[in-house]
Amino acid sequence: MMMPESPFPAKADVYDLEAVLLELAFEFVDFTASGFDAAVQAAAEKVSASVLFNVRFDQPRYQRAAAVETMPQGKLYLLLLDRKGRKVDVLTVPEDHRRVVEEVREWAARPLAMQASVDSQTQLKLLLYAACAPLRAAG
Repeated sequence: MMMPESPFPAKADVYDLEAVLLELAFEFVDFTASGFDAAVQAAAEKVSASVLFNVRFDQPRYQRAAAVETMPQGKLYLLLLDRKGRKVDVLTVPEDHRRVVEEVREWAARPLAMQASVDSQTQLKLLLYAACAPLRAAG
């Protein structure tokens, strides 16, 4: 007897394990006590990832943005701290936007005097737009 095909996608198609683990790592963090920097570092360690950057983000919904890359898979994630400082959204960055992540990473590694002369906000907004593309497509 043949089983009917499920109308739901296989779990592997729906869930990204590293993204779920990153979200769980931020679930009960008090950012006022630990700070976003420490929370990002701790979350990255839990999923064997390296922090690529952690910067201020001038956007109506978010105040900080960080990017991590998991090892050995090489998946990129954008971690966004909301304006109230209470919640972190974890978004997968499409592979074709790796260069944009590298541009922001290079900018963040510059001395502060050099950072002031170049704006990174456009690249961050591009990453946010690209990471949200699957959500827009889903309706």
